[in-house]
Amino acid sequence: MGIEIDPRSVTVDDIDELVGLGFNRFSFGIQVFNPEVQKAVNREQSIEQIEALVARARALGVSSISFDLIYGLPKQTRASFDETLKEVLRIKPDRLALYNYAHMPDRMPAQHLINAEELPSSAEKIHILSDSIVGLGDEGYSYIGMDHFALPSDSLVKAQENGSLQHNFQGYSTHAETGLIGLGVSAISKVNHSFSQNVTKISEYREQLANDELPLYKGLIMSSDDIVRSDLIQRIMCGEFISKAAFGNEHLIDFDTYFKRDLENLSQFVKDDLVLLNNDGIQVTELGRVFLRNIAMTFDHYLARGEQQNVEIPRYSKTV
Repeated sequence: MGIEIDPRSVTVDDIDELVGLGFNRFSFGIQVFNPEVQKAVNREQSIEQIEALVARARALGVSSISFDLIYGLPKQTRASFDETLKEVLRIKPDRLALYNYAHMPDRMPAQHLINAEELPSSAEKIHILSDSIVGLGDEGYSYIGMDHFALPSDSLVKAQENGSLQHNFQGYSTHAETGLIGLGVSAISKVNHSFSQNVTKISEYREQLANDELPLYKGLIMSSDDIVRSDLIQRIMCGEFISKAAFGNEHLIDFDTYFKRDLENLSQFVKDDLVLLNNDGIQVTELGRVFLRNIAMTFDHYLARGEQQNVEIPRYSKTV
């Protein structure tokens, strides 16, 4: 059972309690170690604090420790992010995720407190990401995809090597698609072909639980097209070869006919040697793995529908 942790909100004693409750996979939201950048995003925490939490978790036998970092934050530079990366490599988490900061204050009001003029350029962010991929590789981390890295001993790397790597809406996994139950405010669950999200306010969450009610805010039942496209996108995310014939037989479709427009839109990725496409199937190249989000978006019919109808589709992230 995994849990995402804001290091500022827990103590070493809390780690003991969480392990006692059955949590054995910890993901720490580090974001950044540089003091100037921390102050700019109101996320101040010490390296010593992180080290103490990780040391206790490891002493208690926690099987997987992951760090989440964010690049593209205000006042961040290639040099300052490199400093953060060096500290992270010294602690050596089992897994590491590098997330691109998306400045979208209209969707996330708290971001109005961030000075957009202090954000690094897209070019600078690409340099940070490329530096990180090279640096992490030099230190023995394997690039899983979608900005995720893991040590060779991690189960994700082993799954990638033997072709059993899975991807779901929460990220990479070594398990085939199973039901996922999200606990806590705003958490998302997936059961069979349905999604549901919990309420976003703690007061509402507690009130509904006290009344023996599921604290749900909204839900979605996937259409047959959603199911087909979701499966294809998840396979693309894992970098596997996708056989047109096998995929078509599995979903009872003619691949080239069903995805005719999508395959036409994929042509630029083919020209840039990011995707191999032929009569047999689709394969993302080694370089293409860096652009998995962009490639997968080609098959997202909601994005395509919005562009065709000139309607803005709500987005909560950016690729660069």
